[in-house]
Amino acid sequence: MELTDKAEEILETLWVETMEHGNIPDTAVLKDNAAFKNLIKEGYLSLEAEQLLTEKGAKEGRLCVRRHRLAERLLVDVLHVKAGLIHEDLHSSDYLASV
Repeated sequence: MELTDKAEEILETLWVETMEHGNIPDTAVLKDNAAFKNLIKEGYLSLEAEQLLTEKGAKEGRLCVRRHRLAERLLVDVLHVKAGLIHEDLHSSDYLASV
């Protein structure tokens, strides 16, 4: 299954919060989100387990974070875009296509 941009964004955020910061994110605001529901349905997330990210979700979340960080490095180190200008723009694939 190919993940939507929104689903990748959710996995990335959850991975950073749980794996890097050790937080247990409050997912109540996402309960009606279609991408969030699909991540549960496809086995990336589990609301019943002790760990929100399943093994599949943690693996994909780590890859999302890696892609995001590599894209940031490309823009800053190779294309010399100022670091402060790129973070939010990376969530838009249109931005990368326009570079």
